[in-house]
Formats: sequence, C-alpha cells, structure tokens
Amino acid sequence: MTSIIKKAYNLIGFLHFAGNKEKIRELAKKTVAILEIGSSKVSCVIGSRGVNSTLDILGYSQVPYAGFMEGEFLEPDALKDVVSQAVTAAETEAQRYITHMYVGVPAEFSMVEVRSAGVTYKKRKKLTEFDIDDLFDSVDTFKSHTTHVVVNRCPIFFELDDKSKVVDPTGWVTGSINATLSFVLAEREFVKMLTKLLAPMSIANIEFISEPLASSMFVVEAEDRDESAILVDCGYITTSVSVVMGDGLAGLYSFSLGGGHIAADLYKCMELPFNASESLKRKVVLNTLPDKDDCYELNDSGEIKKIEAKQANDVVIARIEQICDIINECILNSGIDYPENTALLLAGGGISYIPGAKDYLSQKTGRQVSIAAPNLPLLNKPHLSAPLGLLNLALNQPIKVKLSIVKLFNKK
Repeated sequence: MTSIIKKAYNLIGFLHFAGNKEKIRELAKKTVAILEIGSSKVSCVIGSRGVNSTLDILGYSQVPYAGFMEGEFLEPDALKDVVSQAVTAAETEAQRYITHMYVGVPAEFSMVEVRSAGVTYKKRKKLTEFDIDDLFDSVDTFKSHTTHVVVNRCPIFFELDDKSKVVDPTGWVTGSINATLSFVLAEREFVKMLTKLLAPMSIANIEFISEPLASSMFVVEAEDRDESAILVDCGYITTSVSVVMGDGLAGLYSFSLGGGHIAADLYKCMELPFNASESLKRKVVLNTLPDKDDCYELNDSGEIKKIEAKQANDVVIARIEQICDIINECILNSGIDYPENTALLLAGGGISYIPGAKDYLSQKTGRQVSIAAPNLPLLNKPHLSAPLGLLNLALNQPIKVKLSIVKLFNKK
C-alpha cells in the first residue's frame, strides 16, 4: 500500500504542472533510463544531467547473457528475464521507477543511409529549426520501408550560399542551403521484440536510439568529427566500425568477432577450462616480446599453472590480426578517401584492455590508433563508451511525454 501512495503523490505532483509544457519538459528531462543490449550482457543505466553537463548515475546494472551473432540472438527465450533483471536492479539501486526508457540499437541490427537535400529561397532568410526539419523531411522516404525504421536523423554538414560549411545552420542568414544528412535505421523486428519484452514492465515511454551514433557523439571529439573519424567498438562477440562525420554517421559496418573469440581460441589451443582461458586473456601482454622461458601463471581451482607466454601470445595475435583485417576491409569498403590524419579510435572491452592490441590495429590500418573512453572521472573506461554514450544522447533527446495513469499504478 505504501508504494501505491507514493505513486499517487508522484502523479499528483506531475499533474500539478499539466498546464505548463515547459515545466513538464523540465521534469521529464530530469531523469531517464537507457537499456544497452551488448553482445555478452544487458545493461540498464538510470541517470540525469550533472554539473557542467556531466552525467549523474543514479542506478546501474549489468546482467550477463548469451548475446547475439550475425544479427540473431543466441538464446532469444532467455532475453525477457535478462532484460527484466537489468531493469529491476537499476530501479532498486536508483530507488525510483523508470518512466522513460531509451533502448540502444546495436550496429548488427542497424543500417545507415546518407541523403543529400537542398533548397533555394526566394530571398535571403534567417534559418530556423523548422527549416532544418523541412530539409530532413524532404528526403526522409523511409516510412514505407519494409524491414527498417528510422531511429535517428543527424546532419553531416550543411552548405550555405557563400559555400561555407556548418554543422548547425540555425540562426544563419542565407539564400540557399544544401545538406548531407544521415539516417540511422533499426530493424523493425528488433524494435518489435524489445517493445514486447518491455511491455509487462509498465514503462510509460519507450524510444529507440542508435548505440553506435551515441558512442560516436560521446567519445569522438568535435574537431575530429568535423573532418572524419573512425570509431571501432570491439565487444565480446561483435565489432562495429562507425564512419563519423559532423554530427552523424556516414557509414556503419559490423561483424561477429570479438574478445570472446580470443578466449575461445586459448581454450582450444592451450587446453584450458574456459574460465581459465578468460583469465589468461587478461594477462596477455603483446607490446613486449617474451623470452622463451617467460610464462603466465594461472590459478586454476587452487592449482598454479604455467603457460608459455610466447605460445599464448601467438594465439591471441592470430585472432587480433583477423579482427584487424576485417576492420580494414570495412574502412576500405566505405569508399571514403580519408585524410592521413583521420582519427581512428578503439572502444569496447573486447581488445582495448590487451596491452599492444591497438598497436596491431595501427599497423594493419596504417593509422594512429587511440583508446576511446568517456571523459568522466572514474568512468573513463572503453567498455563504458556505449552505455554512457546512450545516456548522454538520451538526455539530449526532445522528450515525448505520454502520461499513463494505468501504467504508473500497475507498475510492480
């Protein structure tokens, strides 16, 4: 009964501002939640905007699961319980119910389309947000798409009548405008499945946003995006390659290889239990050449095992080189002529934590590679680029308030 009373008071407080849209918008923006569907775990983060535009994390949870490969969930029947556990754990830590949920769409369930649009006005005018929306609408022909639905529309760049290029033309005066625009689309089946899984949780507002776009806008510096940048997010069993330009994606590629395959290789080649192979992967150092007598020591159920360092390194290097080769193919297949100084960043937990892995990626691509991580104290970890990037993008989204009294009171 106490929880119902609390919900009633929260609802009364919300309705108190029902006649003031600005108050509602401010209240709705205060706290949001995101759901990240990773390739080895589902994460739920509840947060708000902190001081100086930082992130204030109120609740955070991770639940391991089988993941997905080639755009298919390995254990789809178990996903409902995993999502429910992640949401409940985050709500418990934050001590609040989720009313607005943003679901991140992974690269393997996404595609990017780039369109050109332009208009010449009868006379020079000051551009507004409505003019920009009209440009997007003029080339947004995806409503009838049979397999995908638009989740994000982003500008790559705008060109004004004086040939100057800007990312945000709002407020500029011009007689014409041409634009290169990015549309990120999600598979309808993915949206349908996650909407169905979240339905019993009585979350009033559910929206979908692009995970690779969110990561790119969060960890790639604006000055790098002004030209072009490449963000590689290597996870446990999947890797994405995002071509980042302006405030959008000019290309998106993914393939099912990651850090989990390295552990599997060590499991097979070194004849270790899988947990021990995971531990060995974390010990491997590739930026120094081991001597023939160097070994890695593992504690396997109380027994200390010594693994020849060179042999283990060779196994890891073979898989990393394969991953690097496919990343290079994705970059070449984008058809973009990148400047030599194009930034290439590595995020995710698949290989970022292996000393020397980024050096192999640099060698294979012929580009300087740096590790990408959130620029936040205590949270500057490569594997947090996706969940915190999603939270950051969600807090920047215009809020669509759909008040549902029934959903609030049926929340369990």
